[in-house]
Amino acid sequence: LWASQWFDKGNELSRAGDLAGALDAFRHSARQNPRSAAPWIGLAQVLDANAQFEDARECLRQAVRANPSHQIARLNLAHAHRNLGDFVNAESEYAAVLRLHRTPAAAHFGLGQMFEDLGDPNAAARSYRAAIDNDPECHDALACLLGLGRHLDISREVELAQRALET
Repeated sequence: LWASQWFDKGNELSRAGDLAGALDAFRHSARQNPRSAAPWIGLAQVLDANAQFEDARECLRQAVRANPSHQIARLNLAHAHRNLGDFVNAESEYAAVLRLHRTPAAAHFGLGQMFEDLGDPNAAARSYRAAIDNDPECHDALACLLGLGRHLDISREVELAQRALET
């Protein structure tokens, strides 16, 4: 099979719940096309679903090495760093996404979550607001920002939420 066929087979097996088969197929795809981020992302998703978080993060590192400008690979790596408590590397990856891509709402949102995890509501609010500025439909950022109301003034966001509910 070709690399793309192995990749498709990995996705098919993953959806069917055959994680071992999916891992095998994604590994074949990665070996045949080592410069593609996609099979590494597939491997990471399967490993993550199997609670093998460190191995999943390593696959995401491979995905970024294969294609340093791949937005999904970098975002997933940033999320993996954050979820594992590696905030320094998470912030670095989110910053890389912001430098590389024109639609950085997802990176701002991820940074907001990270700053919230770190207990910095002001930095979290700045990031959530930046996500909303970049994508007014980023309702997750708005919801998170509304949750910070006990720490800071969110009157502007309350108005945004009310308008969104009216439409």
